[in-house]
Amino acid sequence: MRARVFVLAGALMALVLGLSAPGVQAATPTLRILSPANNAVIGNGTPVVVIFVVTDFNLTAPGTGGTPNPNEGHVDVYLEGVLTMAVSQETIVLPLASGAHTILLRLVSDNGTALSPDVSRSRSTSRISRSCLRGAASPSRTRAMSPSSWTASTTWP
Repeated sequence: MRARVFVLAGALMALVLGLSAPGVQAATPTLRILSPANNAVIGNGTPVVVIFVVTDFNLTAPGTGGTPNPNEGHVDVYLEGVLTMAVSQETIVLPLASGAHTILLRLVSDNGTALSPDVSRSRSTSRISRSCLRGAASPSRTRAMSPSSWTASTTWP
């Protein structure tokens, strides 16, 4: 009888102390950009809408957590390598100027430190302003151009 009580007490103590099976680890967070597609061209003067999803990571408002947690934090948004904003929602609206842009999203702990290993994704986009669209070749002129001339005309300033 005493042996059973001793075993039960030992099992209860292990549960209370939170002993876990060796080798069990938390799932690694992932980040995936759904929109825009890489190398997308966004026209008509519309802002760029970035939609992403994260798994195994709890998005929290920047600056609201306590100690750094590898499965909780926010997303740092970089444009052309410069930190632009920190967000905790999976849709971002970026009013970008006309031209080519690189958008990088990185999961970070609440205190802003990058996860290890790094969890980030990037997209290259081109935004065309309304004025560029007004100056574009008409469909009849485009058909008259040679393929090499047409290809060169698709590079926007």
